[in-house]
Amino acid sequence: MRAEIVSIGTELLVGSTINTNAAYLSARLADLGIDVYRHTVVGDNVDRIVLAFEEAAMRSELVLCTGGLGPTEDDVTAEAAARFVREPLVMHRASERHIERALKARGLRMTKLIRRQCFVPRGAVVLRNLRGTAAGWLVRTPGGSRLMALPGPPRELKSMMDDAAIPALTKHMHLAPACLVRRSVRLAGLIEVQVAAKVHDLLKLRPPVTVGIYAKAGEVELKIMAKASSEKKASEAADRIERTIRRRFGDRVYGTDSDTIGAAAGKRLAGLGKTLAVAESCTGGALANLFTDVPGSSEWFKGGIVSYVAGTKEALLGVQLGKRDPVSGAVAVELARAARERFQSDFGIGVTGNAGPGKDKGSREPVGIVFIAVADARGVRTKKSRFAGTRAEIKARAAREAANLIRTQAR
Repeated sequence: MRAEIVSIGTELLVGSTINTNAAYLSARLADLGIDVYRHTVVGDNVDRIVLAFEEAAMRSELVLCTGGLGPTEDDVTAEAAARFVREPLVMHRASERHIERALKARGLRMTKLIRRQCFVPRGAVVLRNLRGTAAGWLVRTPGGSRLMALPGPPRELKSMMDDAAIPALTKHMHLAPACLVRRSVRLAGLIEVQVAAKVHDLLKLRPPVTVGIYAKAGEVELKIMAKASSEKKASEAADRIERTIRRRFGDRVYGTDSDTIGAAAGKRLAGLGKTLAVAESCTGGALANLFTDVPGSSEWFKGGIVSYVAGTKEALLGVQLGKRDPVSGAVAVELARAARERFQSDFGIGVTGNAGPGKDKGSREPVGIVFIAVADARGVRTKKSRFAGTRAEIKARAAREAANLIRTQAR
């Protein structure tokens, strides 16, 4: 089944409110096996809302709209829906009694404006609002599709979706049993184009199994979506794709779904019974934060020093810069060794670089150059990288790269 979501509210168009409802509804409809093909946002204008409904209904069996069901003059969704489905608005007495009870409990009385929420298109299946006053409803359109209206406040919408909307869709639209499994396979140390080159065939897959590619700061996700008549069958289909991805990328895959690179590195260290300390310059504590975000990291992470300026490097870590370039492999090596020695850890990581936006004082290296060193009993290994993006993005990418190096190099 195809669906479209129409979000109603001028506040969404001008950017004063973030449209979280559409994302939530897309996920819930996907769980039901309903394919959402398009999101539309329209302001509080009857003519434009009617047009949005008409266009969506020509493409989809279900049009799901949110917002505009409240008591104020700019809440015009019900009026627009009535015009669209060519049915008058009629009083729904059960909704009126529900609102009167809610108002009485707060010491308030029904008004003409509030009573507007009691009117629904004739013939609609009414969805009770357990968290607010505005009812939702499901009604057939002239072309045979269905229009479902839900309130805009997220707290009310989510409650109604679970308690009333999904049962109504299942009953009145005769949904076939379907289950969607979503899985993210996370890769480190590669950029989007490198990943895409190895999975071009997977990216061309069409339902019931699809693969999408998404780039973040310092990592790439391959998102698998598999639809089947049962969770078992959908999971098996997702498993097959995941195995293919793992074969192609090897240890570039560090986890799935909510796994983090910091947790993956920590798992490696914990498995070896080893400990780690860090000395950071350009990352400014971002690397230590990746590790300390992991529950139980005190078992393997001993601590870190943010040695941002030359004096701190010298005073806390004994790294004498002199006339040396502070952004260099040699300085990263000394930072890594000093971290290991100061904290008496098995591994030490040193990071130095230029995160921008301007040229680093005393350095010849351009913006984006980062040196990372990993020290252990075997010696020190260094890596020079160049990252693009804003200052925050370069810091994030450098921290992830350092965490990935300890994940892959720890022995």
